[in-house]
Amino acid sequence: MKTVSLLDVLAPLAELLEQAQEEALILQTPDGKEFVLAALNNFAHEVELTRQNPALMALLDRHGQEESTVKLLSLKAQLGLDC
Repeated sequence: MKTVSLLDVLAPLAELLEQAQEEALILQTPDGKEFVLAALNNFAHEVELTRQNPALMALLDRHGQEESTVKLLSLKAQLGLDC
C-alpha cells in the first residue's frame, strides 16, 4: 500500500483513482489523519488488501491457535441435558 500526503498532492482526483486501481493508497491529511483509497472491483483484490493488514492477520492467528473449544457432549453434561 502506498502512502500519499494530501499536502503534497497536486494531482486531480481522477489521477488518484487511476493509481488506486493499481495499488491501494493511504491518503494523509496535513494533521496526520489517514484514509484508504482502494479499488474494490473484485473479491480477490479485497482479500489481498485484507492479507496486507498485519494487525488483522495477528488477531486471526491468535484466534486460530486457541484450543478453548468445548465438545457438545461435555457441554450437554455441564448443562444437565440428556446426552
